[in-house]
Amino acid sequence: MITTELLNPELFDETPEEDDLYGFELQDDLSEEEVELADKVVRWGLLRGVAIVTGQVGSGKDLLGNVVSWIIKRCFKNRKALKDEKPRELYGSYEPFNTMTVAQELGNIEKLVEGLPKEISRQDLKLYKRMANLAEQWLDTGGEQKLNGGVLFLTEFWKYMLNRNPFSPMGILLGAILKRWRHLDLLVIGNAPRRHELDRFTCLPAITTEVRCRWLGNNQAGYRIFRTTYIGGEGVLKVVGKPKSVIIDGGKPRDFLGGKRFFDLFVSKSKSRGFPQGGISRL
Repeated sequence: MITTELLNPELFDETPEEDDLYGFELQDDLSEEEVELADKVVRWGLLRGVAIVTGQVGSGKDLLGNVVSWIIKRCFKNRKALKDEKPRELYGSYEPFNTMTVAQELGNIEKLVEGLPKEISRQDLKLYKRMANLAEQWLDTGGEQKLNGGVLFLTEFWKYMLNRNPFSPMGILLGAILKRWRHLDLLVIGNAPRRHELDRFTCLPAITTEVRCRWLGNNQAGYRIFRTTYIGGEGVLKVVGKPKSVIIDGGKPRDFLGGKRFFDLFVSKSKSRGFPQGGISRL
């Protein structure tokens, strides 16, 4: 008979289960309406993972990304937002994350004489490996700390992860980030009008959620939130299960925004066209 006193604790993995490791701790100063918003984001499954937001131009992709990222950073403790486009002042604090800021931070590790290259030739394996190593170094020397507990909303995600340009420097960096999202307790929200254009090697396997958008008019957009799975043998991303249906009203005045609207959080490209359809969950 072996007793626990004789067992070497270094031989075992007692890492907490994911639900215990990543709790949902709310800020102390939330209004009842903000608590309800936080609860909805959790129920939608949009607190962590990799979510692509698909739909036609003007279908409400930016509305979804800005609203969800704002709710997370406002309502949950130890969460922050990173964005590749400037929001309105009402959005509040965030960290810029775009080609310019990435080039500056990578340049702190290794001097980039001509800045971050816009693209890398498929034949230039030396430069590709250099950028891949630089991405890993960035994550290991401060990048993980920058991203940890964050929500990274990228309006040009599709451009960074385009399958016709798989060696783009931003795509290489994001590919390294997507591999670590669980470790980082990170949510990535990426606009991708056409998911079939995303790279099947560095992007599709990491995606956990697809949000399909439809503009309903009257300042409202409808969303269907699907869980996804990647079929490696076929190289395709498939949705699984029943979607969660959501409607977000970007034009409704909100008390917690001082009477402002969700549209006032960012530079909106959507305009009212017609009237809304039905839905299940509304913001």
